[in-house]
Amino acid sequence: WIRRRGEPMHLLIGGRHLGHPGDPDAEFELRIDGALVDRWRLSVAEANFLRFADSPAGLPGAGTFARLQVVSRAAAGNGTAEVAVRQFDAQPASQVIYGFGPGWHEDEYEPATGRRWRWSSERSLLRLKGPGRDVRVTLRGESPLRYVGSAPTVKVVAGGRTLGQFSPAADFEWSVVVPGAAWTASGGDIAIETDRVYLDRKSTRLNS
Repeated sequence: WIRRRGEPMHLLIGGRHLGHPGDPDAEFELRIDGALVDRWRLSVAEANFLRFADSPAGLPGAGTFARLQVVSRAAAGNGTAEVAVRQFDAQPASQVIYGFGPGWHEDEYEPATGRRWRWSSERSLLRLKGPGRDVRVTLRGESPLRYVGSAPTVKVVAGGRTLGQFSPAADFEWSVVVPGAAWTASGGDIAIETDRVYLDRKSTRLNS
C-alpha cells in the first residue's frame, strides 16, 4: 500500500531468481490499483533484476492508499520459478531514488548487533533515478586486512570520471560527493571499484 499523491511519482523494485539451472524463467507483472505498470522476465542465469517505473499522474484515486501488487509465475511448463523481491522504494519524482545493481551481493543481517551490510564484487553499481542533483555516497566497512593481505584501492566512478579514491587499512567511514552531471552522464550508474577481493567469497566487505 502506497500513500496517494497528486504529483508525479517514480519507484524501483529489485529481486532475485532463487531457482537452479534448468528451472523456468520467471515472468513478473507490476500493477497499481489493478492497472499494469510494468512486465518483465527473469532467467536463472540473470539471477537479479532492478527496475524503475514512472507514474507521471501520481497516484490518483479514492482512499488514502493505492494498492501495489507484484505477481510472478513460471514462464513455461509446469515447473515453478521461485523468486524474491528484495528492494523497493516509491517517492515523488522530485526526489532521487537508488538501488543496488550488478556486483552487489545479498543484503545480510546480524541479529545480535542489528548491523546490516552487503558484500561487493570488484565492480558494484549503485543505480539512481531522479533529478540530476549532487549526491553524497558514504561507505562504511570493517578493515579489509581481515580478508586480504594489503589495503585495496577503492574508487568511486561515474560518467567516466574517478571522483574519489582511498585505501582503507582499518575500519572505515568514507564519503564522496558525486556531481549530478556525472551520474546522469553514466545513465544513472555510480560504480564502486576495488582492486582486491576476498576470493573465498569473491567479494570485499563494504557497507553502503
